[in-house]
Amino acid sequence: MRAGSGERHGEGLTGLLFTRLLRGGALAVMRRQETLDRINVFPVRDADTGANLAATLRAAAARLGNAAPEEVGAAARVAAEGALDGARGNSGAIFAQFLQGLAAALERRRSADTRPFAAAARQGAESAYGALSDPREGTILSVLRAWSHELSQRAHEEDFGGMLRAGLAAAREALAATPRQLEVLARHRVVDAGGQGFVYFLEGLLDALHGDHDHAWEPVSAAPHGAPPFRSRAD
Repeated sequence: MRAGSGERHGEGLTGLLFTRLLRGGALAVMRRQETLDRINVFPVRDADTGANLAATLRAAAARLGNAAPEEVGAAARVAAEGALDGARGNSGAIFAQFLQGLAAALERRRSADTRPFAAAARQGAESAYGALSDPREGTILSVLRAWSHELSQRAHEEDFGGMLRAGLAAAREALAATPRQLEVLARHRVVDAGGQGFVYFLEGLLDALHGDHDHAWEPVSAAPHGAPPFRSRAD
């Protein structure tokens, strides 16, 4: 399986690579959480989407620690459990459910190439939708669905990096459409904060795929409230 830009991962997506990508995505969200808080107007304007997503992802990353499982199924399960335990707010709960679905699809897998990962992404998006009694379009859900659909369309190419880049483009397009789906977003001239957070996560994930955030990490406590940020030893 090609990871893009000439980089190859012969074993596919292993637990170690999954952990690296998750940490890159988490770091990207944590660095932009104040931006997300500022554009948070749905379902209520309480300016906490960034903080909630950051706390949830921090909990997932912290649970993995520095001794991440080598198997992708085990790593995904550990991350999902951490996210579920540390989830905050609507956006955090939705992301935790996404990881639950992703982990369930990857269960018992040592590694995953493009096809099983795309299938897992789709199951993750469906899990996020299914967890809500009244799922709304124009939110992170729409961005998740567009991303997972694009991954499914590209999975046959067996180019992991290319698949993720195409997924990011689809997610950005879905994000740009959110003000047309929710009037409150159009009125405030913003995109959905949760959807923007997911796009930031995908951007960080791609950076990590190409090694931009491949650092050793110090695990820190991820308490539901007031938890310190995950720290890179390179910082």
